[in-house]
Amino acid sequence: MGKLLLTGIDGNLGKQAADYLLEIVDKEQVIFCGYDPTALKEYAEQGIETHETNFNTMDGLVDAFAGADKLALISMPFVGEKRNMHTKM
Repeated sequence: MGKLLLTGIDGNLGKQAADYLLEIVDKEQVIFCGYDPTALKEYAEQGIETHETNFNTMDGLVDAFAGADKLALISMPFVGEKRNMHTKM
């Protein structure tokens, strides 16, 4: 099947999706991404590959997505300055 990459695991929907995904596939088959390192820590401590990502900048996204065969993208419905303000809360 290859590796599945899920973004947005630091949000409500993303966390639900991440937890459900872990019920149906092995943790070695997933990569979880999000902008909040605190939310990623929970999964990293379980031995799951995690990457801190920020869609406001492309820096690091190529590396974060490397090794994934499929991508499920969950992101906030904001762009630009409104998004920047929301991620700092």
